[in-house]
Amino acid sequence: MRICSIASGSSGNCVYVGSEQTHVLIDAGCSKKKIVEGLNGIGLTLEDVNAILITHEHSDHIGGLKVLMKHCAAPLYATAGTLRAAKLDAELGAAAPRDVMDSGERLFRHGAETTGSAECLAKPERDGIMQHAGRRLTAEQSGTIDRQGRRPTASGRRLTRITADTPFRIGDLTVTPFAISHDAAEPVCFRVTRGEETFVLATDMGTFDEYTASHLERADVLMLEANHDIRMLQAGPYPYMLKQRILSDRGHLSNDASSALLNRVLHDKLQTIMLGHLSECNNLPELAYETVRLGIEMEENPYHGNDFRLMVADRRLPSPVVEITK
Repeated sequence: MRICSIASGSSGNCVYVGSEQTHVLIDAGCSKKKIVEGLNGIGLTLEDVNAILITHEHSDHIGGLKVLMKHCAAPLYATAGTLRAAKLDAELGAAAPRDVMDSGERLFRHGAETTGSAECLAKPERDGIMQHAGRRLTAEQSGTIDRQGRRPTASGRRLTRITADTPFRIGDLTVTPFAISHDAAEPVCFRVTRGEETFVLATDMGTFDEYTASHLERADVLMLEANHDIRMLQAGPYPYMLKQRILSDRGHLSNDASSALLNRVLHDKLQTIMLGHLSECNNLPELAYETVRLGIEMEENPYHGNDFRLMVADRRLPSPVVEITK
């Protein structure tokens, strides 16, 4: 797999993760132009994108989505709470969202697994939707193309509801959403795997616990929030209520909190740590970098600050491509 942060910060977020066969965008909080430029920089176009995953409905994560979807036929995956809060189904004019368990992705349920890009578990007919059991759908039946052989437009696309801790397949990637503590309707972050390769995106969290850490364990590449320096935030220009929101358990992780979480999940095979979602007013890339590096150095663990590739995602410019090597 390879990963590229197209933009990361309070002004907009978009991350690419993919393989040779499958290409996925996580969030679309910046302009279509910026996303296209980011994709072009790694040899891709919007036509190559297989899916768009949304973490939550805040504007820095979906600000460019509606324009993007007018030019990109990739399906959209989000939780029911996010779809509802963002009014995505209504405003995009799409058909009623389907659950990921009703879709054609590879499914995991109660320990059972079915394989194939368009196979579904046997379920009774519900809400007028027939559950297809163990048979491969045609491209037209699954909605991949219409009767004229064309890919659907944004208005013809069925949105897909996802739920935390229910993995699903997109091409050769397995995606596991996991719940996070943030002031949004039903926010999630994502763990993406391909064979033994694992990338985890973990941003927009006010706090963390053992559940959070468990989803970050054994990652090859980890993109972790380091939103603010507490002292800069407290002394900065934000109104008091906004400061309290950011510092709350439903706000954002500080540099210190990011370092503490990271130290709980360090392991020998972790290749790259990418710090993301930095505040423009309340943080500095150099400060985030040094806080986290020194946190590794000073913690009671067998690692040193320079044992891992540590980088900071730019708010406006694409990052270097990070490729997982095995």
